[in-house]
Amino acid sequence: LNVADYKVGMECEVIVIIDGKAYIQPFTIATHVIGTKDEMIGFFATYSNGATVDTTGWYVVLTDNITLTAENSSDPYVRFVEKNKLTWLGRFNGLGHTVSNISLTGLGGLFGNLGENSIIENVGFTNLTIGKFWYVIANKSSGGSVFRNVYLQGTASTGEAIMVSGGNGTKISNVVANFKNTLEGSK
Repeated sequence: LNVADYKVGMECEVIVIIDGKAYIQPFTIATHVIGTKDEMIGFFATYSNGATVDTTGWYVVLTDNITLTAENSSDPYVRFVEKNKLTWLGRFNGLGHTVSNISLTGLGGLFGNLGENSIIENVGFTNLTIGKFWYVIANKSSGGSVFRNVYLQGTASTGEAIMVSGGNGTKISNVVANFKNTLEGSK
């Protein structure tokens, strides 16, 4: 198997033979694999460190559920990306996994801004605490951005949009947001 023969994001299969029996094992070519809390924190520390990072062609996958703890859920590297600092241009595929216990305050979103053809899919963000002016996914999205099979759950003290602000031409399918609004005066 020569991985160089495959494109990033390509879904493939390999046949493995063990004791004379053939097994088909699916796999996806990824640029970043996140399977632990520390890998998640490290990934977003790299992506959201304030420098310009070109995420074109990035294909990020989660290989397990990620649970952040109270002591690291409000640290700067878990606050993710402040408003207008970076634009996500890659694909983030949760492979059906969840990221839990994120506290978002200030301005921005998990991925900053979403650029043309960026994709967020197959992931749940649960037990979120969202402050005023925060958007779970992005501050804004450009046309062609895709959200599919995304689940958002938590509490919010915002009168703003919860998932993303702006985004003419953004494609949204099978997205569920389940929030209790704690904004003063809300019902």
